[in-house]
Amino acid sequence: MSATPPPRPIVGVGVVVLREGRVLVGRRRGSHGAGQWALPGGHLEHGESVLDCAARELREETGLTLVDAQPAPTTSTVFEGRHAVTLFVCGRAEGEPQLLEPAKCEGWAWHAWPALPLPLFPPLAALVDQGWAPALPPSQVQAVRPDREVLTRQRLPYFVGLGGQTVGATGLSMHLVVIPPGARAEPHVHVGHETGIYVLEGRVLTRWGHALEHETVSEAGEFLFVPPGVPHEAVNLSDTEPARAVVARNHPAEHDRVLPWAGVRAGG
Repeated sequence: MSATPPPRPIVGVGVVVLREGRVLVGRRRGSHGAGQWALPGGHLEHGESVLDCAARELREETGLTLVDAQPAPTTSTVFEGRHAVTLFVCGRAEGEPQLLEPAKCEGWAWHAWPALPLPLFPPLAALVDQGWAPALPPSQVQAVRPDREVLTRQRLPYFVGLGGQTVGATGLSMHLVVIPPGARAEPHVHVGHETGIYVLEGRVLTRWGHALEHETVSEAGEFLFVPPGVPHEAVNLSDTEPARAVVARNHPAEHDRVLPWAGVRAGG
């Protein structure tokens, strides 16, 4: 009786789509790699060239048309009981990405290569670990108007400014934060990055420490420094006026490195 042969590696193609210094990635949904960030791509079909596969997968998943495509490195990864050999292609694309396979992807977003969101799908993580990076356009000065509001993990409205996703920054993020009258941020911790805050309007109470046992009040025109790993929360001391501040951090994807604090308050 012959032994059962081991399963063969799966050959796939990943597409690095470049636009204004950023690449297109999506959060996976499905049977494997769910919740991980990956490039567009899929299995290589019988008789199909690598570039044709890249163009087909990109079109099927996003509606984009691949142009100026060039071969990129190959990775070999074993994860979740499967062995994947991934042939990467790098190029540009025409059009705006659409979510055409919602059962497989939660949505598409543009991110700077040095600040890709985590966790990464293993083939993409292996490509990053190789030290490969796409050739980026020459540096340029960019202006951003902070008119797009997002709700952060601190439960405060942020107005998007500078960062890896907006301008391709590799070591900086800067945003405008607003604390509504009488509101406070959810207690949280910044993992691995320093934070500088400049108060534009209002008076803000910052409780900090392992039990939020310390207090510091900042007023308009004052700076505040928050070291990495220090639990803290911010409270607007006014019940009638919002507080506004500029927040800068030495990481381009700072929202992915903010964790909720689950400790016990002093006296609690």
